[in-house]
Amino acid sequence: MTTADPIESGTRRDQGAPERAEAFGRAGLRQASPLAALLVAAAVTCLLATAGRPLRALAQAPGGPLVTLADASGHAQLTVRGSDARLTVHDAADRVVGHLKIETDRVKLRDLQDRDRWKIKRKAYGAEIEDGAGRRLYRVRRDGNGWKLEDAGKRVLARVKPKADALEVRDADGRTIAKSKRGANGLVFETDTGRRTHTVSGHVDLGAGTWLALERFSLAERAALWAYFAHVQR
Repeated sequence: MTTADPIESGTRRDQGAPERAEAFGRAGLRQASPLAALLVAAAVTCLLATAGRPLRALAQAPGGPLVTLADASGHAQLTVRGSDARLTVHDAADRVVGHLKIETDRVKLRDLQDRDRWKIKRKAYGAEIEDGAGRRLYRVRRDGNGWKLEDAGKRVLARVKPKADALEVRDADGRTIAKSKRGANGLVFETDTGRRTHTVSGHVDLGAGTWLALERFSLAERAALWAYFAHVQR
């Protein structure tokens, strides 16, 4: 399927934790027994090693994708693989078309030369999408119980609206782009007449997987939106 001050939340990691941990560790080591000193040192090392990491671990079956978008015939069009917030996006020929880096308050889409191409940042109103140079491209705003996608000039491009047991993706004129609902093995995308167009398997959160239906965006961009709504915007 678009700059700055990320929202402060209870999930933000305490930026002063590493320094306080080091101070505590040094004080404790001066007074503790050798065994206690070793335990304190190990705890401090562990805290320092994990400080700043994304808060949500990503899990997948060994060698398997985190998420797969397939057409109505079951042929994979997009897969996302990887672990520990460093993911790769693959196209229908299984070629890598981008890399995703998940952080506490944002997702970065990088090209094959590891240059930033898209950044999706959490904001008080939802999310902002920038290009690699930091220019605003899109906003994703809360819209009642759903979302609306706007361009940089605040023109509405699409809406995601809850409908019974499904989410509907509509264009600016209210026409249905896709109806996303849970199926036997994940999610199913249908037209407004009920014709199945795609399926999503793997990470099958309805709110996150529905963004894969926005074909106005590239495969890698849609994967970045999925990652943002699956692991940042909760």
